[in-house]
Amino acid sequence: MTNYRMEKLFTAEWIIISRICRFRDYWRKKGISSHVLMFHDVYIEKDRTSESNYAISAEEIEKIIIWHNNRKYEFISVDDMLDKSPLPSRQCIITFDDGKNNIEFALPILHKYKIPFCIYIITSKIGEEGYLTEKQLRSLSKDPLCTIGSHTHTHPYTRYLNKVQLLEEMTTSKECLEKILEKEVSHFAFPYGTVISSSYFDSRYVQQAGYKSAAFTTQIPLSSKKIYPFHIPRFDASRKNILEVL
Repeated sequence: MTNYRMEKLFTAEWIIISRICRFRDYWRKKGISSHVLMFHDVYIEKDRTSESNYAISAEEIEKIIIWHNNRKYEFISVDDMLDKSPLPSRQCIITFDDGKNNIEFALPILHKYKIPFCIYIITSKIGEEGYLTEKQLRSLSKDPLCTIGSHTHTHPYTRYLNKVQLLEEMTTSKECLEKILEKEVSHFAFPYGTVISSSYFDSRYVQQAGYKSAAFTTQIPLSSKKIYPFHIPRFDASRKNILEVL
């Protein structure tokens, strides 16, 4: 697919998702819903080291946590979310994508408030500059607040992979993490996670690969009636107006 066609697809996707999000934001204000938050890069205000558009300061993460605490939200793990389906209102799940080592800036805050969190790892990046090492992953896996999940092996657009390639991405990542951690890895997040980059039909391969859940980036709350474990929506917590729309 040419860059021009990809650009047009992303533009169309942005328009569609923006309209859906505006409608969902208006609808959501009528009630308090449970939701999943997605973070990527983390920095501290006095020493910003990330230029990512998805970067958020540790100070802002703390503000988000305090906002939820003031409204009597309960922070739960991904496993708790699946076990509690359907969820009561005011539940929040924290996730981080990619496995960047700057998550260290968020760890003191997460531990301060005893917040469970899930990190989805790109396994081909383990040990590369800016990413978590095997030693760091083993240390994190021993943290009772932390869940380690898969974010594929090479972070591709899964929609454009065939069945063999897709399963290879999922199983290679799972096997790699389980070898490092010496424990089962049960949760998966699609790279990019949008309607252009991934398909809801790909979820059946997530199940075949042996996972118990799959997360996307559809920015809507969790269903109040039932959790769909292979179609978990998440809000981008780095968006500037995140607290206005939750």
